[in-house]
Amino acid sequence: MPLSKKQRKIISLLCALTRIFSAFTDPLEKKRALDGTGYYEYYQQQCNNGIPAEMQLNDMMQVKNSFMAAKDGVNIWSVAHQVLLFDPTAGTNMAGHKLGMFLTISPDGKTTIVASCTLESESESNFLWAFRSFAKHFKIAPRVIATDSDPRMEAAIMALRQPGLAWETVELHMLCIFHISKIAYEHLHCLYVNKPDEWRQVFSTFWSLAKRIVVFAVAFFAACASPQFARLP
Repeated sequence: MPLSKKQRKIISLLCALTRIFSAFTDPLEKKRALDGTGYYEYYQQQCNNGIPAEMQLNDMMQVKNSFMAAKDGVNIWSVAHQVLLFDPTAGTNMAGHKLGMFLTISPDGKTTIVASCTLESESESNFLWAFRSFAKHFKIAPRVIATDSDPRMEAAIMALRQPGLAWETVELHMLCIFHISKIAYEHLHCLYVNKPDEWRQVFSTFWSLAKRIVVFAVAFFAACASPQFARLP
């Protein structure tokens, strides 16, 4: 049965749309491949320069997870190894991998990046891989770890805190106030949608309490980073 004029127009339009879609998606696929290739070359270059690094590939030989110390990161950690802060961001590239930064507080009170990682997803196994990579290259376990409240991250930390494992000497796992505030907003704001004045009072009370905790936490972290604290048993 021959196609009608209307049907031929529809098919022609679909073909045109397919060509337009391909024109946009093909370069994106090439960018993904080039991005992965360039990153792998950078990884190899850093390894050749003596920078501690790890890479995990999936079954298709694509980058799944990666870990890399910052320049002088290991040396900085050897001096300021009491507090470790870790927080992965949202997807930072076309592949959707998460960027996680390992930070510490130096003896002079500055926040310093000592390592970074990219993770295929925020799963417990990927977090555990990243933490094991950190423990492998940085050797000294932190005394305090501060993260968001992701239960998968907490489970990975607890797995390394078992007797005989890399982080068994970790004494405290603290949660980030900012992420706790986001959880508070998510669960409480819906109860005050039509009560803006009451909501402002509730959230103001939350931050009033949080600020008191932050003052304590800053003082505590500063004490942890001090040489005197490092000598404590």
